Amino acid sequence: MEKQPRLFSFFITALNFIHAKNPKIDSLKSVLQKTENDSVKLNLLNSIFYEYINTDTAEATIYCEKILDEAEKTKYNFEKADAFRIAGIYFGNIYNYEKAIENYEKAKILFKSFNNDAGNIGYAKTLTNVGSLFHRNGDFLTALEIYLEAESILTKYDENTILLKVYNSLADVHLYLNKNEKAMMYMDKAKSLSNLVNDPAVKAEYLISYANNLVYQNKFEEAAKIYETVNLIAEKNNFYRLLSVCAYDYGFMLSRQGNYKDAEVYCLKSAEYARLSGSKFDQCDAMYKVGAANYHMQKFDKANKILLATLKQAEELKSKLLQRNIPWIRRRLRWNLEKMAFKLSLQLLRI
Repeated sequence: MEKQPRLFSFFITALNFIHAKNPKIDSLKSVLQKTENDSVKLNLLNSIFYEYINTDTAEATIYCEKILDEAEKTKYNFEKADAFRIAGIYFGNIYNYEKAIENYEKAKILFKSFNNDAGNIGYAKTLTNVGSLFHRNGDFLTALEIYLEAESILTKYDENTILLKVYNSLADVHLYLNKNEKAMMYMDKAKSLSNLVNDPAVKAEYLISYANNLVYQNKFEEAAKIYETVNLIAEKNNFYRLLSVCAYDYGFMLSRQGNYKDAEVYCLKSAEYARLSGSKFDQCDAMYKVGAANYHMQKFDKANKILLATLKQAEELKSKLLQRNIPWIRRRLRWNLEKMAFKLSLQLLRI
């Protein structure tokens, strides 16, 4: 029997830290101030913007406006295409799907027009980002088709970082589609690349996928150690989105073991990190798990309040993935009300 995984000590105080100095961003800004070449400037703005997407929603919003303004004016189409691609990531993260698709389409058209290796790789990166958009929205078959197209392009090139991201995504999509053998195949492919990748965000995403796979095998202690490694990476880099995802998955692991009290704590942390990262989707999904934990702890009044708010937000976001929770929420709300009414009737009988 697996032992109960220990709670992460840093999660107890994790939300006390504020946006710390980011040496990479500071370095990029320093170079930007000294650069006169327009192509290099836009490239640097793209890099700064990409870093802020994972760490600081407010700054990301400012840089989104800057790079889109520069992209429309520049004559350098490759940098313009990458600006549109990164803007697509930003809009997807804040759940503005129309704007995300609009920018991804602009990026795809430009990358496709180059008809060279750099254009092909840029096009495949954009496909991966588009696939992620459908993946998060619960449209797994569309995401699968897009990821497979990206994979077919990237396997021709030495692009381990983005290919690792594709393999992670393909493993996850196949799990959702109950194709476990395919999922394991892609997880093995991801594992073979993981030591060749230095990008901390992509590395953390791989480790989360690997830990989640262990959870489904009930290897909780082993998974807990990997989640802890992910949190160290994410906390060091102020990756709020990944901190949210990891706290959510750790909470899910605890709920699988019936530890709903601690699961609630982690899902609340996840919701707060999601708020900091600007993801309404992740915030809503985390609060759904908080409500579910309270239901299982028979705290029906509290569960009702949380689930009602979550139900409203899920319907507003129109996410297929979140809407899969709606029937469960409605059933629990009805049962909770029935149980509360029954308890009240017993109390009245005693009067």
